[in-house]
Amino acid sequence: MWKQGVSAASDLCHRLGAADLSRFASGVGGSSSAARSVASSSSGHARWAPEELRAFSQAAFQAVGLPAGDAALVARCLVHADLRAQAGHGIQRLPIYCKRIRAGVVNATPQVRVERTSPSSALVDGDDGMGFVVATRATEEAILLAKEQGLGLAGVRRSTHFGCSAHYVLQALEADMLSLVFTNSSPALPPHGGAKASS
Repeated sequence: MWKQGVSAASDLCHRLGAADLSRFASGVGGSSSAARSVASSSSGHARWAPEELRAFSQAAFQAVGLPAGDAALVARCLVHADLRAQAGHGIQRLPIYCKRIRAGVVNATPQVRVERTSPSSALVDGDDGMGFVVATRATEEAILLAKEQGLGLAGVRRSTHFGCSAHYVLQALEADMLSLVFTNSSPALPPHGGAKASS
């Protein structure tokens, strides 16, 4: 873990530029101390403390309509991904997630529903909510099932990008359980020996 702060914040600052970052902060609920500290940095290697990034990200998500608890969860997961050196799933995704919420691609206030499909399995309907929120709920359900039956399986439908799968593995680990986490995505690579990308 990085003790000096999260370097992804520096990358975000470089890509957006100080003026763009200030506009982004203003567009999602005003400036924050975190935004001001990066915007005023001239070193080219700005770093934010993790707690500043969490606070800024949570405020941004709340400004586009996520409830406070969900906003805090997503912000925590993004910063945690950066702290685990998984920058592709970290704070750099904040602008695109906010854009998706504003565009209505992501439901900011989903009604997540859980249906028990067998004594040891459940199907979670995410109502197109933030994948972090839906996957966390699905993992909670799998943990409950495992406590009852010794094994718990939770499938998810109608969800969105859920970030770094390590979050859900660690969630189960904190409950003293082992877990396997899988997801799908749009076709990106051809299978071995194939000519076209497939999912």
